[in-house]
Amino acid sequence: MLVVKTFVAQSLIHGNGVFAAEDISEGTIIWREGGEILYSEKQFADFSEERKKFVSFWGWKDKADGFYHLSLDDDRFINHSFQPNTSFDKNGLMVAAKFI
Repeated sequence: MLVVKTFVAQSLIHGNGVFAAEDISEGTIIWREGGEILYSEKQFADFSEERKKFVSFWGWKDKADGFYHLSLDDDRFINHSFQPNTSFDKNGLMVAAKFI
């Protein structure tokens, strides 16, 4: 769940992306787990193919807990980059890797 102010707009990286709506200092927590729907392997296996595609596209499977996570906020629009401005700390929190 995003814990900073953001907005969704067209991205130069891919489709739509999430953008900061406020200055974010390096080291600031911007995302923490929570605000997702969790699906077990069994639940996912029982989904229709269309629902599997939706959850796979908008969500992710966490290798640590084995659940499929489907975000309920705009963090699903976070684009991936070879030069990211975020990183995960040792507690699994996403933090700003530099000023955003």
